[in-house]
Amino acid sequence: MTQHEDQAASAVSIDPSLFQEKFDELSAELAPLFARREPRAHACAYVRGLLADLPHKNCWTMAEHAGQARAFGMQRLLYQAAWDEDGAHDAVRDFAVRHLAAPGAVLVFDETGQEKKGTATAGVGRQYTGTTGQVSNAVVAVYCTYASSLGHCLIDGDLYVQEHWAKDPDRCEQAGLGRDFTFRTKTAIALDQARRTLAAGVEVDWAAGDEVYGRSTSGPLTIPVEGNAISGQGHLEFNPTTLSFGTVVRGTSKTRTFTITNTGNIPVTVTKAKAPAGAFSSADPLPEGLVIGPEQSVRQTVTFAPTVSGSQSATYEVTGDAGQGAQLEQLTGIGVPPASQLGTLLARDYSGTLWQYHGTGVLSAPLASRAAIGPGWNTYNIITSVSGEMADGTGTAVGRDSKGTLWFYQGTGNPNAPFGPRKQVGPGWNIYNSVVGAGDVTGDGKADLVARDSKGGLWLYRGTGNATAPFLARTFIGPNWNIYNSLI
Repeated sequence: MTQHEDQAASAVSIDPSLFQEKFDELSAELAPLFARREPRAHACAYVRGLLADLPHKNCWTMAEHAGQARAFGMQRLLYQAAWDEDGAHDAVRDFAVRHLAAPGAVLVFDETGQEKKGTATAGVGRQYTGTTGQVSNAVVAVYCTYASSLGHCLIDGDLYVQEHWAKDPDRCEQAGLGRDFTFRTKTAIALDQARRTLAAGVEVDWAAGDEVYGRSTSGPLTIPVEGNAISGQGHLEFNPTTLSFGTVVRGTSKTRTFTITNTGNIPVTVTKAKAPAGAFSSADPLPEGLVIGPEQSVRQTVTFAPTVSGSQSATYEVTGDAGQGAQLEQLTGIGVPPASQLGTLLARDYSGTLWQYHGTGVLSAPLASRAAIGPGWNTYNIITSVSGEMADGTGTAVGRDSKGTLWFYQGTGNPNAPFGPRKQVGPGWNIYNSVVGAGDVTGDGKADLVARDSKGGLWLYRGTGNATAPFLARTFIGPNWNIYNSLI
């Protein structure tokens, strides 16, 4: 089956999962027609080989494509295996019409052939074939195609055998045609195919073929056409109905997909398609005039690329001729700052485990779920951040143990393991009743530390940016800082 409208061909395609679903559907309908499991499996592999992009197609190349070590199974399928050929023909026709049925459908008759050496093959003879554009030794078959606005598919075919064969019963019997073989013109073959198709309940408005099929040596051609009028309705459904992108860092993007499916029983033509603009965009907007057939789906991709923080929303509007009015796909997303601009809250529990809560950039839920940094932090009676812990795993911290030794923790840049191994700053820090990271108070681009002693004197430890010796010798800021009960 192929889409024959340029717009449809550019916007509608069958993805691998949908192909597999439809292939499995047809395989299940064909399965009862095979007496044994093996030929049934070979038949599925054979069809896949016919559909594959192989430079040459024969039993050997298709067997290799199917991962089979030899071609015997496929060869036996074609010349000896027991299966219901007529039943397979009917199953393929019913499957194709079920998926391509649409008002205005037609039957198209035409022939094709291929060159063939020798004289033993059924129907072989010198005759014109379009594959060579001249008269050559060939076999020719007449085919019937079902065509609608949704696509087209071969649904019937018969071998054309020249009249001189019918005059040689022995040759007909040897070729498998039977001694009672009767000659049929190409027109007669097409008529038989039309009658079979209509008798199977296939509804078409008219039939087409080149001048060969308009000739008759037995008077006017009449094909009785019967049918039942049915009511139909197209119906577009979106899945999911809301495309939520969650949080996306400013300056980056996230792309998601939604599907538009016609769950009705007649085609729907898209009369208006308005893709979003701004933070939400679509690289492959739906074309107006696109026809979506029954059970057919169209995938649309939308990209969210926020440039500002906060919640943002938009819609993707699609209107069809099914009478539903404008259908809206809701688009939502939240722009957030990069992790390097989001802080982290540290918390120590009673067991001594240190936890971190990363900032999210989302006003309604500013902190992410906690994550453990590690145990053993109850060895410190003071813990303070020096440069401020960030959600990207950067930042520095210090901790003073019960003996008065100060320890330094350098940030790693890994949000999941934010601190490297501790390094000793030095002893004697138990003279202070408060130790606080003050950020960069000297303006040199390095985070500093301040400490208050028991007499209220405030001291400055300038940061060096060197994890091995993170602070310079202290300098006195001033007295009387004991008027405060907390330094933050």
